[in-house]
Amino acid sequence: MEYAVVLRFDDNSADEIQKITEYVANYAGNDYMISNHIPPHITIADFNADINDGVNGITADIAASLSRFDIPIVSVGIFNPHVIFAAPVLNEHLLNACKTANQILRQKGYECNRIYTPYNWVPHISLAVKLDKASIQNATEAALEKFQPIMAVVEKLSVAVCDPYKEIKTFDLQV
Repeated sequence: MEYAVVLRFDDNSADEIQKITEYVANYAGNDYMISNHIPPHITIADFNADINDGVNGITADIAASLSRFDIPIVSVGIFNPHVIFAAPVLNEHLLNACKTANQILRQKGYECNRIYTPYNWVPHISLAVKLDKASIQNATEAALEKFQPIMAVVEKLSVAVCDPYKEIKTFDLQV
């Protein structure tokens, strides 16, 4: 089973990002993020494990190694032709979170998905996914119209099952 280790935001930041996501979904006619209850997040690691493989304990170890931090979310980006996203600044805290998560997973014997490893990973907050060529233009226009830079606070770490996305455990980060 595929799992993602994700950073979650304070309520105010999450609400601001969610409003953009809803606007984009409405404008582009693609509500995948909304209908699948995928909250605003940044994936910092991705790996495969058996369902009873101590995933929550490993995620607790990662969470215990991280602290809350501020992250500027400054622009809109595209993984053409399927994804529109909000882009955070890759600061020291965000890079460290990615490094820490991948390092702990490797130490526990897991192979990490290369796309989410340091220096291969493009940090992003998906606003719309599974777009086609017809809807990506509408989604981009909507995201550009609604987006304003946000100073967000990363305050939680979750582990989620991928596809369909379902968070299975969330941890508060240290202050």
